[in-house]
Amino acid sequence: MGGFGGPPAGFGGPPPGGGSSDVASSASTWFVLSILCTLLCCLPLGIVGIIFANDAKNLAARGDYATAEQKLGTAKMVVIIGAVLSALVWILYIILMAIGAMASFRF
Repeated sequence: MGGFGGPPAGFGGPPPGGGSSDVASSASTWFVLSILCTLLCCLPLGIVGIIFANDAKNLAARGDYATAEQKLGTAKMVVIIGAVLSALVWILYIILMAIGAMASFRF
């Protein structure tokens, strides 16, 4: 009895170096967040994030998961730094506007 044979081609274990769908979906997510950071927060850091996220997406599509994860890590760091710096600038702006408004208000 020979059984049914092996699985069809294309069915096997996960690709070497990790799951491609995880890296590719994370790269797509951080690509969108990089665009939002560019439009809403910090233009220079958002552009750098777009470049690194796009590189990670392309590398994951080619199967170079280790390098894609490195590029994705850089994209994450740049986007988070841009968002935090933007938030700090907005908080400082609001505080200074409030101080200016209080200074011009006279009793």
